[in-house]
Amino acid sequence: MKIFNITHLKHYCLLFVAVMLFASCENSELEKQTVTTYPFPLATDGTEKGLSAVYAGIVDDNIIFMGGCNFPEEPAAEGGKKRFYKAVYASPIPTDNDTLLQWQKVGEIDEASAYGVSVSMLGGVVCVGGTNGKKSLSSANLVMYDKDSMEVAINPLPDLPVALDNMGGAALDTMILVAGGNANGVPSNRVFLLDFTNLQQEWIELPPFPGNPRVQPVCAVMTTPEDGKSLYIWGGFSTFTSETEPSVSPSGYRYSFKKGEWSEVASPKVGENEIFLGGAAVTAINDTMVAFTGGVDKDIFLRALQREASIKNAVTEKDSLMEIQLRAEAKDYMLQQPEWYKFNSRVLVYNSLRNNWEEIVVTQSTSRAGAALLHKDGVLFSIGGELKPGVRVAEVAAVRME
Repeated sequence: MKIFNITHLKHYCLLFVAVMLFASCENSELEKQTVTTYPFPLATDGTEKGLSAVYAGIVDDNIIFMGGCNFPEEPAAEGGKKRFYKAVYASPIPTDNDTLLQWQKVGEIDEASAYGVSVSMLGGVVCVGGTNGKKSLSSANLVMYDKDSMEVAINPLPDLPVALDNMGGAALDTMILVAGGNANGVPSNRVFLLDFTNLQQEWIELPPFPGNPRVQPVCAVMTTPEDGKSLYIWGGFSTFTSETEPSVSPSGYRYSFKKGEWSEVASPKVGENEIFLGGAAVTAINDTMVAFTGGVDKDIFLRALQREASIKNAVTEKDSLMEIQLRAEAKDYMLQQPEWYKFNSRVLVYNSLRNNWEEIVVTQSTSRAGAALLHKDGVLFSIGGELKPGVRVAEVAAVRME
């Protein structure tokens, strides 16, 4: 029998540690070269504590964000009240030498709200739906920004046929699409389109996407050789209702405008790692490439959804002991450290021509849920979001893609 020399074992262990340290340093150095973070505006209304689910866009080389929500007084885990905002902030896109964004409050939207869709188009930012914390919204507006006067103008658009929040959305030429979310308070598969060249026609309803309803999905319009432009949807979840059990949906669907039908597409995957994009952020790079950041862990989040369903069942069945136990578990869920929740830290790009996913960088700076994502000249801007349930981030992370 051959006896392994303990000295050799020590050498192998040291070599392994050295390789791991080198890889860690290499990844850290790549992140330093790729990612820059900027603080939020120095406000005094609670915005300075960070926001999630803002409306955002890029107008005339300026980053615009508005609305959003947070827990500025007591943490959510301690029963804090969620506050919604209506301020609009603008800053010129930073140069390589900027260490701060030059934020200015430039106006207010009509209603303090969050969790809607916003898309940069038509020389402004189209904002659709959302919630004010009391009710979902059916309103839509085109928000214009004049960088010389530093003022915004709110231009009303036709209302949605239903109140929608937590849906996905994307631009298609002179049209905007919204899909999924809560429609009149119920998790939905519905899809709507508004054509800005024919506003008198108002919103058109397209065929619903198959499968489970999807709340907080990500949507994008991309071109494929066989179908031309298509609407893609990935991720999302559904809460417990009288008709559905809690669910998460990692895979996606694609709606071909040419064929007028939906087809299934695979879940995002890098190597052997499947990525769930529920609660993630998305932005178009061009007609065939889209970037994604953040999102929750599907297994951890599904257990939380199932626990909320079990609490409702315990209340209905008047099982006090089970209700107390489940509520204690729910409170413990809110008190974990951020890394416990395993939010997605990969910055991903999907190419519809190649049908492949690419990892740009791994960074905790975009490991968020409920952030907004913008793109300009090869740089992604991740705005706000949650570090963990109920805890907001007061920063913008810029990720260079070159």
